[in-house]
Amino acid sequence: MARHPRGTATILDFGSSAMLFGNMLANDKQSHTLTTLRDTLLPKLISGELRPPAATLETLVAQAGVPDAEKLLEEAL
Repeated sequence: MARHPRGTATILDFGSSAMLFGNMLANDKQSHTLTTLRDTLLPKLISGELRPPAATLETLVAQAGVPDAEKLLEEAL
């Protein structure tokens, strides 16, 4: 096993910790962004003020696995 000079392991540990902390900060920022988008768009989608394109609805219906989803989609369009 290769020996590292004294303190090298501490520096390597610090580098790994700094990288993890950077990832945590990036994830936190992304979480806040997604929360803001959700809080802004969801009420508009529910009220009908904002309507996604039909292709997007078809994709969501296909992914949802909801019984009679195609029928609901036809009624919505």
